[in-house]
Amino acid sequence: MAESSNVESSFVKIHQGLTKLAKEVPKKLTPLRNSIQVALDELDKLKDASNQGKLNANGVPIDSKELDKLANCLIVPIRQSCETKNSKLITIALDILHKSMDFGYFRGSAIDEEDPTKKLMPKIITMISGCFDHSDDNVQLQIIKAFHTAVASPICDVHEASLLNAIRTCYNIFLVSRNTVNQNTAKGTLTHMLHVIFSRMELQMSPDIVIGIDDSFEDDLDEQLNRIESGDPSARKFISKEASMTDIRRELEKQQLQEKERTAAQSNTPESFSRQILNEIVDKISTTSDNATEESKKEESEEKQKEKESGHHIFTDCYLVFRALCKRSMKDIPRESAADMNSIDMRSKILSLDLLLGVLEGSGPVFRSCDRFINSAIKKYLIMSLLTNGVSPNLRVFRLSLSIFLALVSYFKDYLKTELGVFYTKIFLVILESGNSSAQQKWMVLQVLLQICKNPQALVDIFINYDCDLDSKDVYERIINDLSKIAHGKQTTGNDPNFEKLRLLGLDCLVTITRSLVDWSKDVRSQYVSSVLEENAQEDSRRIGNEDPTKLDVDGPGTPTKPQSRPNAGPDFTATRQTKILLSEGVTKFNKNPKKGIRFLIDHSFVENNPESVAKFLRNQEKLDKASVGDYLGEKDPFCISVLHSYVDAFTFEDLAVDLALRKFLSLFRLPGEAQKIDRMMEKFAERYFGQHSDVGFANADSVYILAFSIIMLATDQHNPSIKNKMTKQIWIDRQAKNNGGGDYDKQFLSEVFDRVAASPIKLKDDEENTSSDGLSEDPKVRRKNFQKEMERTVTKSTNEIKEKSQGTTYYRAKQTELVKPMFEIAWGPMLAAFSVLMEDSDDPDVVALCLEGMKQNTSLSCTFFMETERRAFVTTLTKFTFLHNLREMKQKNIESTKTLMEIALTEANYLQDSWLMILQSISHLEQLHLVGSGASTEAIPKFAEDMGRLAAMANIKLGFGSSKRPVSAQINYENVNAQMIAEQINTVAMDKIFSNSVNLNSDAIEEFTKALCQVSMDEIASSNPRIFSLQKLVELAHFNMNRIRLVWSRVWNILATHFTKVGCDKSPHISVYAIDSLKQLAMKFLEKNELANYHFQKEFLKPFELIMANQSDVKIRDMVIRCLSNMVLAKAQNIKSGWKSIFVVFTVAATDHDETIVRLAFDMVQEINQKYFHMVAESFFVDCVNCLVAYGNGVLFIDIGKLSIESLVNCAKALAEGHVIPLEPVDPNNPKVIFCENDKHLSLWFPILTGLSGIVGHSHIDVRTLALRSLFGILSSYGQMFHQNFWRLMFRGVLLPIFDNVRYAGSSDLLKGDNEWLTTTCLLALNSLIDLFCSFFNEISFLLGEFLNLLASCILQENESLATIGATCFLQLVMTNGSRFDDAMWTLVCSRLAHILENNSPTELLVVSNDTNSSGTKTRLPTEDNERQIEAEVENEMKQSKTNSTTSTKALRSKCTVQLGLIEALNEIAFAHYSSLTTDHLSSLLDSLEKCYAFCREVNHNPTLRSKIERSGLVDLLLRKETTAVSCYLRVLFRMFAETIKDSETRNQIAESRLLLKCQEVILDYIDRFGDSNPNKAEQKKIITAYNHIIVQILKGILELHDAQLSKHTSTLFPLLCELILCDQSKDIRVLLRKVVLKVGQLHNLILKQ
Repeated sequence: MAESSNVESSFVKIHQGLTKLAKEVPKKLTPLRNSIQVALDELDKLKDASNQGKLNANGVPIDSKELDKLANCLIVPIRQSCETKNSKLITIALDILHKSMDFGYFRGSAIDEEDPTKKLMPKIITMISGCFDHSDDNVQLQIIKAFHTAVASPICDVHEASLLNAIRTCYNIFLVSRNTVNQNTAKGTLTHMLHVIFSRMELQMSPDIVIGIDDSFEDDLDEQLNRIESGDPSARKFISKEASMTDIRRELEKQQLQEKERTAAQSNTPESFSRQILNEIVDKISTTSDNATEESKKEESEEKQKEKESGHHIFTDCYLVFRALCKRSMKDIPRESAADMNSIDMRSKILSLDLLLGVLEGSGPVFRSCDRFINSAIKKYLIMSLLTNGVSPNLRVFRLSLSIFLALVSYFKDYLKTELGVFYTKIFLVILESGNSSAQQKWMVLQVLLQICKNPQALVDIFINYDCDLDSKDVYERIINDLSKIAHGKQTTGNDPNFEKLRLLGLDCLVTITRSLVDWSKDVRSQYVSSVLEENAQEDSRRIGNEDPTKLDVDGPGTPTKPQSRPNAGPDFTATRQTKILLSEGVTKFNKNPKKGIRFLIDHSFVENNPESVAKFLRNQEKLDKASVGDYLGEKDPFCISVLHSYVDAFTFEDLAVDLALRKFLSLFRLPGEAQKIDRMMEKFAERYFGQHSDVGFANADSVYILAFSIIMLATDQHNPSIKNKMTKQIWIDRQAKNNGGGDYDKQFLSEVFDRVAASPIKLKDDEENTSSDGLSEDPKVRRKNFQKEMERTVTKSTNEIKEKSQGTTYYRAKQTELVKPMFEIAWGPMLAAFSVLMEDSDDPDVVALCLEGMKQNTSLSCTFFMETERRAFVTTLTKFTFLHNLREMKQKNIESTKTLMEIALTEANYLQDSWLMILQSISHLEQLHLVGSGASTEAIPKFAEDMGRLAAMANIKLGFGSSKRPVSAQINYENVNAQMIAEQINTVAMDKIFSNSVNLNSDAIEEFTKALCQVSMDEIASSNPRIFSLQKLVELAHFNMNRIRLVWSRVWNILATHFTKVGCDKSPHISVYAIDSLKQLAMKFLEKNELANYHFQKEFLKPFELIMANQSDVKIRDMVIRCLSNMVLAKAQNIKSGWKSIFVVFTVAATDHDETIVRLAFDMVQEINQKYFHMVAESFFVDCVNCLVAYGNGVLFIDIGKLSIESLVNCAKALAEGHVIPLEPVDPNNPKVIFCENDKHLSLWFPILTGLSGIVGHSHIDVRTLALRSLFGILSSYGQMFHQNFWRLMFRGVLLPIFDNVRYAGSSDLLKGDNEWLTTTCLLALNSLIDLFCSFFNEISFLLGEFLNLLASCILQENESLATIGATCFLQLVMTNGSRFDDAMWTLVCSRLAHILENNSPTELLVVSNDTNSSGTKTRLPTEDNERQIEAEVENEMKQSKTNSTTSTKALRSKCTVQLGLIEALNEIAFAHYSSLTTDHLSSLLDSLEKCYAFCREVNHNPTLRSKIERSGLVDLLLRKETTAVSCYLRVLFRMFAETIKDSETRNQIAESRLLLKCQEVILDYIDRFGDSNPNKAEQKKIITAYNHIIVQILKGILELHDAQLSKHTSTLFPLLCELILCDQSKDIRVLLRKVVLKVGQLHNLILKQ
């Protein structure tokens, strides 16, 4: 039923139309009436056909022949009606045609029966367009409808010239019709037809279908169209044949052949080889698997061919239509029509541009990616159209051109890099920069730039394709600079009514750019967050060891500074940008100093080091200063001359007159002022020109040279305004006589040269371009005229540049996020300048809002890329505009600035780094003002109170010049109002949120935030009226962030601790108390967290208490610290781990305090810890506890505390020895009692106790040091058996020896004065205790004998007699007590130490006087009667001098003599007490020592000079006693050895025999010499005689005790001496013994009978 109704409907409508037409046809038009009837008859036949099923659903015959027959039948009456020129008939006929085409009665392939060689549809289109001659509105409307149906119908197939004809007709209807409905319908129809045409291209073609459009084809088509438009019927006839298809097919075959040849040439590449194999496989499969018949293959081939032809038709249609519209838009408009918007020419241009815009905006992927269409249509025609219309003064044309440009940027930029770059740099940005362009034009350009800037992809693409291309001019940077200038107001005049709008729009563009950059860089920030998470996790895992970083699931690998970007596309743009910047630097250097610039460019490989390369660079680089180029080319340097030659040789002067060639030559550089430089240039120019024009009237190069100079002089004469009398043509021609090689030039030639030079000066290209910009006019007409000239030159130059550079350019699509950084580096400076100026000058809320947003976005970018300088600049500027420091200038924009600053603090918190300082300083000021505005008293706000006082003080001062007219009281009120406004608009919640948000900061940011807040807090505290706002926030910060991971919290607390320490040491007690109380609260909270073993977080947390205690001078503050820690211990002792260390440090510092309350409070807490919590501190903090007790033991003010501390140390030692500190494990398998050895652990535990007590032994109070000494040796005596030998060695050196350091190394200092209390009371006790310890643990520590002896030796060798005596006594005690247990090695040590002591303790100072006296003359004088008085006088003088010499004081000499005497006596005791234990070598060593002592004393005693000295010093008796004691001991030992019969008797007898005989002879002879009758002074030497009588007695007794054999052996030697001895005055004892010896000798030799 539906089909029958459709058939009936189509039939009825056509039939009714024909019937209506028949009624309107005049009777005289019989052929028309007949043709109508025929058509009606044919329609009647459709009823029968419909019953037989021969029609389709629309009532159209299925059979193509029947359909074509019907179409030819219908077209006859319609054509005849159109030929009648009757509007009504034409209207009805076109309506019938429109409906027939709509129902499908006419198809594109239908053949014209009148001319079977043609198709019917072109004839129909031509017929319809022919009806355009009628101005009837209905006819025009029907034409539009018919064309719309024909073009839109899928079966009419209107293509190529027919399609153009249809579009042209509709186009003309729009232009000429006065009916608005027809105009709108025509425009709508054109728009829809274009949409249909290009939609078919998208649906039925693919981008790889290529159609050839060559220049000959286009020329033919242009000729045909022109003939059609001019009404040539032959053209219409030709157009209907669709002859263009042949050309198209021919071109297609040609291109396919070229493609095959190109493919064959590239077949050796791997890609083409693989492709060839795949193609062969596909071909093989398709040929073997297809079993279709030849007929089916043929049908398939025909269908493909039709498809192919259809695709070519569609492409050609689109191309021709597009080209036609472009040409329409490029058509020149007469001046009289340009100003009339209703003129046909202007409306035509606007319509064509509007249609082109619609085509571009509605384009699909095929259109946008078809290279051939873009190259043939867009580049060749549309670009040229834009160049013409893009500079149009007509605003509507200009707006449409900008819209088309925007469409090209959006959809076709991949193919139009050069073209778009030219439009940017030569058209639109020039319009922005030009002073002649109108404000409306600038506004439109800014609107386009705003749309481009909104697209981040487009913006970044501009940067990489132009600013990062060495061969392109900077576009992005220029856009930024221009927008900044517009925002500044530099590109427009202040009296322009659109001035503020332009500034606002320019500012909006700048802000939009920052938004786009921020949007493009989002990935950078997300990757940074991921990388920070990864780094923190890895660091935590590495340091804490609780997580494996390889198992972390973190997105976005990379580092914060180098985030991973999107996949790369194209070259390294950042590197290219840097290269371009380097090139720009080289150009700048060249413009300042050409030679240095060229050297720089060569060094950086921009120019090769040869003249050709330099010359090419000078010609092609547009940024070079033309004057610098001229100077460089004119240099006489050989290289510069070579460059000049290469430069000139690059010019082509063929077919140019000499003046025109000179213009061309001088258009690229400015002639230098030096004549020699010009001469060299003109000489080379003449050579080059003559080489190319040797046959054009010049005799030689000299002729060209002279004429060129003459032309330059002529140009100067004609165009220099300072020259009043201009040269005439005839004069100039006459001056050229005989200059052509002796001949003359043709006068016509010279006349033409003169005319050209006089008409136009010789200029640089840059001068020509800048002519219009010189001197802007206020007259709009003049400015429009100048702008037109300026744009004409720009269009010409742009066209040439496009033609030169359009080939071989590649447009890159940006993908790397890091490209934003160099873009921001370019933009931030101009943007900051623009924002700052506008914020300073404008109070407009819109301007302020944009500026603040721009600053915020720029700050975000600088933070994202960690650009410190840029970030600081924006934050500093924004801080400045808050005006928090100057309330009198506060405005709403300043409050908004403050809000923006706080927003930045929240959004960019992780990236602000050191900029936090400025932000937090502003918040500090804000809080202060907020208090003022909220009604707080001014006294509570110190700084504000200062300002109030200052202003009040000014109230009585008379206002001077420049002073504010507002009274001071009014100013104060004004400030209060502003502060109140701040309080109303910015609440404290916003400020607090910044600090509470600190928990979300990353590890680096929280450190920076903490540092900045500490700095602000310190500034507040250091002010004249301290504040604690920031200090309070620091406490909050610590509370908020205490739950961070330990690693991060540790770094944060290090900063906080330093600050709290400084604040805690502040001079203001209130601030210090607040800081300490805050520390206490934080510590209490922190101690609630459990701490694992071997960590030190608690110690670091409590570190401020240590430093405050050590540096705070206020007693109350120190007392508070002690009480705080005591409370912590009592409340949180179970949770304290590493914190014990800091607690003990604080209590240790308290031990040295001078305040008794602090000392006792701290010591009581230490005692309580030892009593209640010792088990907590014993394992890890035992040493700290010991050190703390030692500190109290060393205290000198409170003796009772010192004693108690010593007792506690003894308890600590007991606990350690009993295993309460560490487990007790034997360390020596041979001795299970040995528990402690020299390992670090044992030493670290014992040594603090022992060294502590050792140090206390030096205490100033006797009770304390005595207790410490007894406690020390008591510990050693009690637990000494538990120590290993190595432990004893270290302990002896580190503990016991240091006790005597003050005496061992005191020298002659006051420490060893005779009244030294420690020396007289403690030293002997210490040494005795040491000897007792040695005796008690002899077996364990006997190896320390040598060091013990060294200690005693060092004491003995001191100048202090008491100390030396004590040392000697102890030495004797040690040896006498333990000598029986000494082995030979030990005795060797004893003997060597004795020998060392005796040698170094000898008073050798006594010999100094004697030596000095001897050295004064050439010969030593002996004491005689003649010189005795003289000698005595000299000695007296020497003695006077010696009184001033402390090193040889009598006291010191006496001490040495006394001690040495005691040592000799001790040696005597040792030798005879342990004679059996001593070896012969030991005895020999002792004898040597005794002999040295005797020899020294004898030398002194026998020297009269020295004897006189010692007599005055009172040392005679000591030296005499020392001499006699030494020789007595010496002889005693020898006699014992000589009488030896048991131990090593033979050796000892031999040694004793030789030594004894000699010594006896020496002593007896000396006695005889001194005391014989021949000595006149014997009466004065009674003391000596008495002393030596004892020695003689000893010798005689010894001789008597000799064996008979021994005595008999030496009688011959001894007997004469005995005889001489008889002559001396002897004592009774000597005489008795001498008698006995003589009798024994007589008996031995049988001279006397034995009785």
